[in-house]
Amino acid sequence: MSFQDLSLLIVDDEIDILEIYEDLFGENVGTLIKASDGEDALEKFKNHNISVVVSDISMPKMNGIELLEKIRGLDKAVPFIIVTGYGDKQNAVKALRLGAFDFIDKPFDFEKIKKTVNAALESAQQIKLLNLHLGKVITAMQQEKNVVSRQNEILAKFSKK
Repeated sequence: MSFQDLSLLIVDDEIDILEIYEDLFGENVGTLIKASDGEDALEKFKNHNISVVVSDISMPKMNGIELLEKIRGLDKAVPFIIVTGYGDKQNAVKALRLGAFDFIDKPFDFEKIKKTVNAALESAQQIKLLNLHLGKVITAMQQEKNVVSRQNEILAKFSKK
């Protein structure tokens, strides 16, 4: 499945892992953006239209949970997948409470990570389509409101005569 109209932000302080993600998803998404720590990822999130985030939990400067919290302050809907090598159930619960799409343990099974990221991309695509549809509905409602308002102005002019 191709998601050429979507972007994927991958965050990990291990270069090898970033390269694995690039091999797995680089041709599947329109834009693949890499960050090596949470601060860099947050800056890239603010400056790009990110569809899905996949982040390691243990990183310098800002960990994955902190990044998730900050991104939730900016965007409540973007699918966010946490990946950890520690199998920490407490962090898993916290991540899910913060609205993480999923929590995956390292070493991850390539098929599982592909399936999970593809599901998140599908979710992002649905959100994008829903937002587009809602935008059209709001525009139509505003146009209808303008027509009704204009009709009321015309009726008011005629009723004064």
